Amino acid sequence: MRKQAAVVFLFALVFAGVGSSAFAKQASTRSAQSTTIRREKRLGPKPLPHWYWRWVDWRLGEGYAKGHGHQTPFRPSRAPRQIPRWAWHRLHLFRLARVLARRGHGPTSSGGKTYQK
Repeated sequence: MRKQAAVVFLFALVFAGVGSSAFAKQASTRSAQSTTIRREKRLGPKPLPHWYWRWVDWRLGEGYAKGHGHQTPFRPSRAPRQIPRWAWHRLHLFRLARVLARRGHGPTSSGGKTYQK
């Protein structure tokens, strides 16, 4: 009886370790993603200019510019000629959060845009 109890206890210990490491990995991915989203939301003027999300769609070749990213005729006319540094940095964080969402677990949104494609 003692051997059986020891085996059951050993299996419980092993499965608890495996489960907790998987949970820790998932939690760290979500934590990194939410940190990235918080950093992104802090950048730029409040409220965001109307041209920003349209420019992001054009830059990524999504939305109205699907398949036409970086093509001059599709560039938003209201976007400034020289894009401010904060917008480039925010775009970088947006893409990073999207990558983390793909690796991680589910979509997370910011300002109406979804991080997972």
